Amino acid sequence: YEAKGGINIDIACVGLTKKDIDLTIEGDILRVEYKKDKGSESAEYIQRNIAKRSFNFGWRISRRFDLGKLEAKLQNGLLHLYAPLTEDSKPKTVTIK
Repeated sequence: YEAKGGINIDIACVGLTKKDIDLTIEGDILRVEYKKDKGSESAEYIQRNIAKRSFNFGWRISRRFDLGKLEAKLQNGLLHLYAPLTEDSKPKTVTIK
């Protein structure tokens, strides 16, 4: 969603740490990835309510948002990403002569 002069992306990452998640920027593509390590779980669960599935999300972000100033915060199982508007895309006032 777009608010407060930038774009916000929220991703549920319950049970993951910031070391588990890879963020990459290639041009105007923002990629968020988690690869499940198949050998890390040795327990056989009877019931498990948190599923740690691999994911690989990618978005083409408009150039009016500055991915070079991307902010990322993982808190309470929610990864919050914020990219501000570029200076060129902010509204400007033009004086009539």
